[in-house]
Amino acid sequence: MRVLIVEDDPSAQQIAKDILDDMVYEIEFCSRGDDGAEKILQKEWDLILLDIMLPGKNGYDLLGLAKKKHPFTPVIMFTVLKDRHKRVKAYKMGVDDFILKPFDKWEFMARVRSLLKLRETYLKLEETKNVVVSLSQAVEVKDPYTRGHSERVGELSRNISLALGFSNEKAAELYWAGILHDIGKIALPLPLLTKPSKLNSQEYEKVKKHPVVSCRICSNLRTLKEILPAIKFHHERWDGKGYPLGLSGKEIPAEARIMAVADSYDAMTSDRAYRGAMDSEEVVSIMKEGRGGQWQGDIVDVLVSEIAKNGENGKEKEENFVFGRPGKQA
Repeated sequence: MRVLIVEDDPSAQQIAKDILDDMVYEIEFCSRGDDGAEKILQKEWDLILLDIMLPGKNGYDLLGLAKKKHPFTPVIMFTVLKDRHKRVKAYKMGVDDFILKPFDKWEFMARVRSLLKLRETYLKLEETKNVVVSLSQAVEVKDPYTRGHSERVGELSRNISLALGFSNEKAAELYWAGILHDIGKIALPLPLLTKPSKLNSQEYEKVKKHPVVSCRICSNLRTLKEILPAIKFHHERWDGKGYPLGLSGKEIPAEARIMAVADSYDAMTSDRAYRGAMDSEEVVSIMKEGRGGQWQGDIVDVLVSEIAKNGENGKEKEENFVFGRPGKQA
């Protein structure tokens, strides 16, 4: 675990080094705030410890930079008991903890260990989540006709949800749901995914299972719990003729109603093995006709507005893999 300490007092540096040497971490020291800023920008750290008063940039400058550049890297600031207003300011900026000066060895060790364990847990969760995302991308490798589809569905779902008044956090969850909504297709045989003609009834029944499989793959990750309804029910229809459960109207989770609209639009405007991409204007016309039938009407209206503003959902951006984070029910 890599630890950066920005502290201009040589005696405090030595005490911190003596304490952390017992804990076997890779440690780097800076005496100036501007040097610390350079190191924060150069690479990712597992823990950053900052004094508040530093030559060059001060501790608040570095705290702001660290939380912007590496939002999930914990930051501890050194302080004294009388600096209450300074602690309040740092808490508002996102500091994770404080260590009092003069240093108490056992307090120092306990606070550092606690935050590094939290950091380790986060990294493990990220590794697991990345595996799931890689599986999702593997579907698109398996079926080249769907290349970029999941990300576009995620982006369009996020944009629609924001326009409907969802919070940034909820909209970001919908983006993730879009990325992972078709992950269950990894279980389908390749000839089924790339068949150049219409599926027969038996083949269609197999394909209809993919939302449930997608949900099952994602369900073991607690961090993905909130997006499971959108993944599982994005093929339900407003009129009750969808799958897997034949839900109708507001029985369908709001997130899934949004994704159903985004998914349908992108599927129709994309090339498929069995047909070429349809023109955006034609698809918009089809979806307007389907208001209150296949899709919830006001969500279709928002889609049409988004398409008018942004064109065909930025398909030229499909190589970018940017994660965002987006309430009010649709």
